[in-house]
Amino acid sequence: MSAEPVTAQGWYFATGYKLSQSKFAPLYDKCPCLINKWAKNSEFTFRYETYQNVAAESLTNPDRRTNLFKTNAYTIGYNYYIDAYRARLQANYVIVDDPHDVKRGLREVKNNMFVLNWQVQF
Repeated sequence: MSAEPVTAQGWYFATGYKLSQSKFAPLYDKCPCLINKWAKNSEFTFRYETYQNVAAESLTNPDRRTNLFKTNAYTIGYNYYIDAYRARLQANYVIVDDPHDVKRGLREVKNNMFVLNWQVQF
């Protein structure tokens, strides 16, 4: 008997809400205050992703089977567009939910992260 092939997979869902394209956008042009300029250039984002990234031998049939465990990640972000959308400052907080199975020796690792990016478009 030969071992079974292992196929890892994952998927994600992402969405964003740009305040300049909201129904409140006309109000931003009427008021010259700094808060409205900030709101006009802001975008809030969310991303959910799940992927199989931990492989372990099967406890019942270790010679033929490999079990895959998945990790879930939730990203909450904020984008601020500068200079008429030619540059962007991104701040993201990623909450990582690792697999946890005491019998297999898998434990939750605290690897949440805060990411700050500066992006320029050419």
